[in-house]
Parts: sequence; structure tokens; C-alpha cells
Amino acid sequence: MQESVYLGIGSNVGDRACNIQNCISYLNRLEGFQIDTMSALYESSPMYFTDQAYFLNQVIMGKTSDSPVVLLDKIKRIETGLKRNFKVIRNGPRIIDIDILSYEKSTISSNCLTVPHKRLSERKFVLQPWSEIAPDFYPPGSQLSILQMLHQLHDYSVVYTYIHPEKVLT
Repeated sequence: MQESVYLGIGSNVGDRACNIQNCISYLNRLEGFQIDTMSALYESSPMYFTDQAYFLNQVIMGKTSDSPVVLLDKIKRIETGLKRNFKVIRNGPRIIDIDILSYEKSTISSNCLTVPHKRLSERKFVLQPWSEIAPDFYPPGSQLSILQMLHQLHDYSVVYTYIHPEKVLT
């Protein structure tokens, strides 16, 4: 059975757009996973630990036949394959970060996984791209849609659509 899943992807180390494209390539090759929709890339200032480079972020909607825990394991293998360093400070610079934002209509709270993502309602860098592809989606347990969350957010940071210079030239 295929379950709907939303993933948030981010990068702020090296060639950020290439890192995200490599991540998408890995996701496309996962057995039991299919990407349905992707937002544009968005650039945003870092949160929590602000002394680092700006991030590129994207939200994708896909279908999976994997359980949430199996999907998380596959995601961690992708991050490792893309050379993510898990020993940096929390919320610090990272070559790639993949979060399970929402998994079908499930709510999960365990030591290794919380779904929907516990801080999604405070993250403009997630809500902005997510609202592009699913503005009327209500995360499980929420009384607000993604677009409503975005409108109620008191985060005045700049999150804007990122246009890769190569795309402008073609």
C-alpha cells in the first residue's frame, strides 16, 4: 500500500543546489518510494544557530510503501551517502538534511522519529515551499492548514524562491 509522505530537504554547505539535486536522485532510486511533486528551491537564513551560511530548502511530496521507521532508515543512509557530518553542532551547517515532515495521517512520537515534524509550525523555510505544493494540507493533529500556519507565523525572516544562475542563462 502506498502512503503519502512529505519530506523537507535542506543544504547550506558547498554547492547547495547540487547537493539537493543529488539527494533527489537518491530518492528517485529508492525502492518503494516515488516522488509526486516538488516545490521550487527556496533560500533562507539559518534558524537557531545563525552563524552559518544561508540554506536552500525544498519540500517534496511522495508515495512510499515503507513504514515510517524503514523510510527514516533509508533517509539516514542517503544523508550518510552524501557525506553528511552528524557530529557538528545541533542545527549547524550540513551538506544535506532530510526530514520526514508528515507521513499519511499518522502521528508518531518515539526516540528516533516524531511525525508530523515537531517544529514545522515555526519554520518558515519549511512552510513557504510546502505551501507552494500543498497549501490546503492539514498535518495530522493540526487544526491549521500549511498555508494558515504560514500566515500565522511571526517569523519575519526572508525566505524567497531561489533561481539558480544557470537556469537564468538558459
